[in-house]
Amino acid sequence: ADVNIVQDFVTQSDDVKIMRKVYTTDFQQMFNMGYQNYSEGEWRVARRLLKETQDMLGFQDGPSTALLNFMETHHFEAPPKWMGVRDILVH
Repeated sequence: ADVNIVQDFVTQSDDVKIMRKVYTTDFQQMFNMGYQNYSEGEWRVARRLLKETQDMLGFQDGPSTALLNFMETHHFEAPPKWMGVRDILVH
């Protein structure tokens, strides 16, 4: 039931629609492909796709940049026991 509340809010809220308007279908599709490759450990492919989305909207996309920065710390090679996610350290 909680999922439906969030989904309804995201799909029906005028404020959310305005915020999301800048994210084109092309951007969303390319980012989703980049994220899928990231999670599957195909970081060189993810790098190429996320480099595209990073500046595709006329400003630097934060999630694309964060994923690229993290992958760069591993030289764009997924760690040997990569499980598709990473821990985020909170300071």
